[in-house]
Amino acid sequence: MKRIKSLLLGLASGAAFGMLFAPGKGKDLRDRIKKERAKGGTGLNTVKTDLKAMGSDFMVTVQDLTENEEIQNALSKGKEKFYDLTGLTPDDVEDLADKTKKQAQKLEKIVQTLKKEGGKKLKVAQKTAKNFHHKVKKIGENLANKFTEEE
Repeated sequence: MKRIKSLLLGLASGAAFGMLFAPGKGKDLRDRIKKERAKGGTGLNTVKTDLKAMGSDFMVTVQDLTENEEIQNALSKGKEKFYDLTGLTPDDVEDLADKTKKQAQKLEKIVQTLKKEGGKKLKVAQKTAKNFHHKVKKIGENLANKFTEEE
């Protein structure tokens, strides 16, 4: 269960950063950041607010899923099938989760630096987040390719 939660957390963080830089929602967020900066802020409060809202929504969804017996049974069967089809082991998935966690920690350090430096490195954080999103997306694509190759 810990591995599933770790994997979900990693995927969620990649999705959250992906949403921040997506064309639709990302544009709205960038506009709100510009407005905050025009008022003398750093833009971090806007990002923080959006991330908290997404995180809260996601955690409610995960909580609902983890408490549902039907979903737990389906997850168990799906997990077995996933390992069979992909050839991955639980250790492989754990490694992916660890890598994702390390990326999230790097991003957290960047955010802390941004807070200290008043937003001077916002572009670096955006680029790092975008790269992180692409890495998570690539992992997903690789897994999807393994699924389709097996069928």
